[in-house]
Amino acid sequence: MEITNNAIEHSGAKKIQIQAQKSIGKIRITIQDDGIGIFKKIKDSLGLQNEKQAVIELSKGKFTSSPEKHSGEGIFFSSKLCDKFFILSDGLIFSPQQIDTQTAGGEELGKGTKVTFEINLDTKKVAKEIFDEYAGFDYDKPKFKTVVQLRFMQQEGLTLTSRSQARRLLTRMEKFTTVVLDFQEVNFIGQAFADEIFRVYAKKHPAIKFQSTNESPQVRAMIAHVEAQ
Repeated sequence: MEITNNAIEHSGAKKIQIQAQKSIGKIRITIQDDGIGIFKKIKDSLGLQNEKQAVIELSKGKFTSSPEKHSGEGIFFSSKLCDKFFILSDGLIFSPQQIDTQTAGGEELGKGTKVTFEINLDTKKVAKEIFDEYAGFDYDKPKFKTVVQLRFMQQEGLTLTSRSQARRLLTRMEKFTTVVLDFQEVNFIGQAFADEIFRVYAKKHPAIKFQSTNESPQVRAMIAHVEAQ
């Protein structure tokens, strides 16, 4: 219902199709519209340069083009609750679980957005545990954790080296209390990129806890270098 409501209220679509399939071991649901396209919608709302930059904004969570009506948590939690989840739009694919996103969406999509998710019938996921992990309370203070996959920033074929790239990544980070940076498939980061995140921004925002995961030896060494300054 979260995904369907997003299509109804944000896509400007004339038609929405919903398909559910049950097969051995899983349920697969697809919601497809013929609207503006989710990545173009995010690009226009945030004034980004292109749709590729919108993918990483979507991956953070807490983005909505209608803050008076929505918190921006619907897609974030829907993707965490599913065993597989991917969005195809504007020739781009977003999937928090799958690294090989080129095969995640199946056939090509024309205009609009296609959201597909799968739930294993024997899934071990528990909704309360997921909500507690990402939006629970610490000593009666609300928390909201996000996991940002930096591999999405390399879609343009660029290495992560500059302060401007880091500042783009840090947009809206003040909405979160814990930020986990996932460096899977990122083998190198520059000193300026790391310094802007782990020293400059972290010192200005002490209430935000930064964590990193899946670092290569070079990435781990660079983070340690700037944090020691």
